[in-house]
Amino acid sequence: MSVLVMFPTLREPSPDPTPKLLRDFELSVKFVQEYQEKHPEEDVKVMRISSAIDEDKFERMNVKRQAISIDRKSFIANVDGELERQGFKETLRKYWAKHPHVRSLELTLFTWRKKPNGGNQATFDCTLMHVLFTYLELGLDPIWSTEIKHEVEPLEPIRITHKPVDSEKTLTTLLYGLIYVEQGVLAQIQHRGSRTPYGEAGRRALSCAFRTELGQLVHNPAYRPLLVNEFFLVFSEYQNPIQDAVGLSIIKAMAIMQMTGFGPSHRTTSITWVLGNGLEWIFGVIIDSDKKYVYHTNIFKVDTLQDYEEMYSVLLYCGTVSPKKLLEVFQASLTAA
Repeated sequence: MSVLVMFPTLREPSPDPTPKLLRDFELSVKFVQEYQEKHPEEDVKVMRISSAIDEDKFERMNVKRQAISIDRKSFIANVDGELERQGFKETLRKYWAKHPHVRSLELTLFTWRKKPNGGNQATFDCTLMHVLFTYLELGLDPIWSTEIKHEVEPLEPIRITHKPVDSEKTLTTLLYGLIYVEQGVLAQIQHRGSRTPYGEAGRRALSCAFRTELGQLVHNPAYRPLLVNEFFLVFSEYQNPIQDAVGLSIIKAMAIMQMTGFGPSHRTTSITWVLGNGLEWIFGVIIDSDKKYVYHTNIFKVDTLQDYEEMYSVLLYCGTVSPKKLLEVFQASLTAA
């Protein structure tokens, strides 16, 4: 199973968050005090999801982050080879050559790409819209969801633990705060011939409550053969340099892994994530073994229609393979030393 999270929407200005931030802080302090009394063997810290992005905090959560330098030409060639092997490449060629909406890509790219924020957003939307259309062309029965969000309350935080070999105490990090992604698509690849279609009720359920409905959907026995660790998440960033949002994308991906019920009883071992602003893209995976290894690429820029087509192909491919397979493609595409 692959989850593609995408498409920003314009939202009205939010009310002053200060009262809620103060309330959440007071509740989190109280919760930690009570938690520490019950678990004296743990070293406990609490933090907002949006602030848990520094390297020292990653280290505390046993996260090893590694930026890898990818040769773009080699990477695109390897992705194209994989799409050919899957039997998808011919459909992509026909779609790109004949689909009337593809012309909107060129118009969007060259009309809007120099306009800050809004131009990037239009390009981002168009690229991912065509990924969705192509999933339909491939017969993958994608499910489209809007405004997936969850407020992790201070009294019900996400718990991430790590026991260093040289420490007597377990390091426990409690995370709370808002996780928001604008829209989502499930594009199922494996075992799709033997599964039951979700239908309209299943599609609507995805847009209701991320923690409950998505968790129920993923854990439905009919879909367990789809392998829940083939998640694909796409995050967007328009206001700041894209590289500044990498840390937040990583912690959101980790939080989503925990939120959907993949704890000790159902452990997720890997996840794919992508960060984009329409004109720049970063691709990454998290592999959970002895550490939570995070690998991500350098920035891929979009300047031409060919660049556009390349990122479209890579995004579509990310939704059809496991994170471990994508990591293999990364490793086969490294820049020569």
